[in-house]
Amino acid sequence: MKKTFLSLLAATAFLFTACEPKNEPEPGFERTLLLEQFTGQDCGFCPIGATIIKEGLKGIEDRVVWTAHHVGYAPDEFTISNSESLLTTFKVNGAPSLIMNREETTFSYATQTGGSADQTLFVHTPTGFNNASADFKAALEKKAEASVNIKTELVGSKLTATVYGEVLEDQDIRVTAYIQENKLIGEQADYSTGQAQKIENYEHNHVPRVYMSVTLGDALTTTNKTYEKVYTVELDSKWKVENCEVVAFVTKKTGYKPVLNAASAPVQSAQ
Repeated sequence: MKKTFLSLLAATAFLFTACEPKNEPEPGFERTLLLEQFTGQDCGFCPIGATIIKEGLKGIEDRVVWTAHHVGYAPDEFTISNSESLLTTFKVNGAPSLIMNREETTFSYATQTGGSADQTLFVHTPTGFNNASADFKAALEKKAEASVNIKTELVGSKLTATVYGEVLEDQDIRVTAYIQENKLIGEQADYSTGQAQKIENYEHNHVPRVYMSVTLGDALTTTNKTYEKVYTVELDSKWKVENCEVVAFVTKKTGYKPVLNAASAPVQSAQ
């Protein structure tokens, strides 16, 4: 009788264990954040915003693609028409501003009473962030719906960039690709000291130079859960190749958002 009771107890325990939900890993690819900043040389609060972003990204820089569109305040020497188009499309009303993965995201903002409050927005104002580092890291926890890879070949000034990857399921997507440049020296208004001043030799980074795709991405249909798009562009002789990189990302086709994943690759590595 005792043996029968123990057998029943073991069977019951097995049934309860078998019914417990298993912590299956979330399907998807490792996330790389696309951070689109809106800035300008005449925007005095923009250096403060850029510093907050930079500090918040410490330790995770290799998992972030950062682009600084010079629109939102006033056009300047680094403004291109593609950035102006995005400003209108995404209804960005000022600078400094940022969009993350082209979807609504939640950041903790400092309140006037010294506390904090979460705000879920499409366009954020980094100068109000309470803990940017924690919020950036939290965004990385969400799995991506695609992988993005960039293969480059540079012959003289002609660059060929192949963007390819996989998706979780076959669908209509858009691929956006452009070249951006770092370490550009130019003027910049700066209010960080509490007084308006002009910095003559400010270093501007993540500046878009030329789009290889159309502004909101070239439409593609994936096949067997894969995609590929080849771009060719002539590099401007004024650009420093060693400071240039190719940026590519994949979005949903409808509405051109959200971003499924992003990547960047230095142009210099093509040589």
